[in-house]
Amino acid sequence: ITKYQEAIAKVPDCAQCYARIGDMYMKQSKQDDAEKAYLKATELDGGMADAYSSLAAIYNQQKKYDQAAKMTEKVNSLASAMGMGGDATAEFSAGAIAVNMQLTAEREGKADVATQKMSEAMAHFQKAIQLKPDMADAYYELGMLYVKQNKIPEAKKALAEYVRLAPNGANAEMAKAIATMP
Repeated sequence: ITKYQEAIAKVPDCAQCYARIGDMYMKQSKQDDAEKAYLKATELDGGMADAYSSLAAIYNQQKKYDQAAKMTEKVNSLASAMGMGGDATAEFSAGAIAVNMQLTAEREGKADVATQKMSEAMAHFQKAIQLKPDMADAYYELGMLYVKQNKIPEAKKALAEYVRLAPNGANAEMAKAIATMP
């Protein structure tokens, strides 16, 4: 961090320096400092998709879901502008944010909001898979949403794909159990 701060003293508009400082603060679990660094990086260079993605992760952890969603939208906008059609990681993050919003809405008794957020989450996970067909975690999350909707054939298919892609993944046992249900 000190070295990057020295570089900033010489080149005050070094967006990459601020982004790397943000990365280092994240490794130290100093989210507030990381957020400030990433915000400065995006202020200096509005095309820094990684910084926006990191901000989305911070806001999601802080349960600031609206801000997290705005950051993932920015990442996707940047990816689309580059002709990439979107960013799989940003789509996955947007799906995770929508799931968190859905769970919050369920706890608050807002059934229609929960249903809407579940649909949004599913669309984001499907888009992530479209952009990156080997994104195992997107298949898992999609499969678990199908389970929640009692769409067992669809769940089994998605979870079987998760197991194929990540046979030793963190959720492999759960996925195998559901995918092989009679």
